[in-house]
Amino acid sequence: MIVLWILVSLLAFLFVLTLFSVSISFSFEEEVHLVIRYLFFRFSILPAKHKEKKPLPKQEGSHAQQSPKKKEKKNLFKDILQEKGLKGFLKILQEAAKLLGGSLRRLARHIRLKTFSLEIAVSTEDAAETAIQYGKVCSAVYPAASVVVSSTACSQYTVDIRPDFDSGSSRIRAGAELKVRVLFLLITSISLFFKGIAFMKRYELASLIAGQPEKNTCEDRVESAGS
Repeated sequence: MIVLWILVSLLAFLFVLTLFSVSISFSFEEEVHLVIRYLFFRFSILPAKHKEKKPLPKQEGSHAQQSPKKKEKKNLFKDILQEKGLKGFLKILQEAAKLLGGSLRRLARHIRLKTFSLEIAVSTEDAAETAIQYGKVCSAVYPAASVVVSSTACSQYTVDIRPDFDSGSSRIRAGAELKVRVLFLLITSISLFFKGIAFMKRYELASLIAGQPEKNTCEDRVESAGS
């Protein structure tokens, strides 16, 4: 009975943890900064810290001339293209986009966008071209930003697009902070996981992802049957 109470208490504690929100902060000017916060923890994802590689000790004799052979990196998209052909490859990409897009749309309902800012200075070397590009950017960015702000119920947002006839180069500054509960992240991840397994089975992608050799051809089966 005590073990049961401990188990129930542990599950209740884990469930309470999923009710807290994960905060994601994003900013971009010259480089991308991405920070994730949960409770008292803070994780800086971008920019990535580069570790200094220590120089390898020099080897004497014949071993010094032999360089280790690097394994060729597998290209999953190239393997799928060779296996399924261009038509099958495009169909797989289309179905994968639908699968991922549907899950993200359901998750977006639970995302709270606290702050959102976007500043764009449109500039080219020609003043007339700057005015044309400014109109194109406004017609594309303002409707998209309106959809993002309205769908996430953002309380603080600024979108500023202006022409710059002096600098000759365009500049972009963006930032956002959003929150989402861990519970909804887990539900979306689990749902996407099982749907992904069914998706891979439907298009027989498991062997390609695992890097397993292809199935035997008809000639191989005939030879094995004759032996």
